[in-house]
Amino acid sequence: MDIRRIKFNAGLNYLFLGDRNDSYYHEVTSSGNRYYALPNRNIMNATLQYSADKNNSVALNFYNILDKKDVVNDYENYGLPFNWTLTYNYSF
Repeated sequence: MDIRRIKFNAGLNYLFLGDRNDSYYHEVTSSGNRYYALPNRNIMNATLQYSADKNNSVALNFYNILDKKDVVNDYENYGLPFNWTLTYNYSF
């Protein structure tokens, strides 16, 4: 029986976070504490995969394709800039 395998595979994902919590940091004013709203977050990732046979595959992953400088948490830490990985997988 001849089972055909898909050799190439691709994926694209987009994440949008809106209406986020206030920042951990705040400004103390005479009228009280003033908290800062975190800005919306946009991130796009992609993957390309090639399967040579049922045991061997190679994947190229791209992260933060739009190279956005987005705040990722309440402490206003920034996410990584555009980056990529190349992986090889062997299954047995």
